Amino acid sequence: MKTPVIIYILECRHVIPGRIGVMELHCFNCQDEVKKVVDVHTFEWRVFCLSCNYKPWCGLSQMLANQNASMHSRKHSRHEVKVLYMENPIGVRVQKHILE
Repeated sequence: MKTPVIIYILECRHVIPGRIGVMELHCFNCQDEVKKVVDVHTFEWRVFCLSCNYKPWCGLSQMLANQNASMHSRKHSRHEVKVLYMENPIGVRVQKHILE
């Protein structure tokens, strides 16, 4: 099973994906400086198939979510697939821990 990745908000206010539990990350927008994690961006795009267990998170990319939904629909033409912008429950749990 893959390690979940969530979207962190850094002290510089940029957002960066990272593994659960990190307290600092390299910010690519700030010349790769190490920045402190201050919050979690909890809403992400998600493909949601109502016909099977295909439900990948796509981060902040609506285009990626639409592409994944389209590919899944082409492979499984009878499946009902939706693209949703929703709260990631793993991100919410990590956010509560960070903000304590």
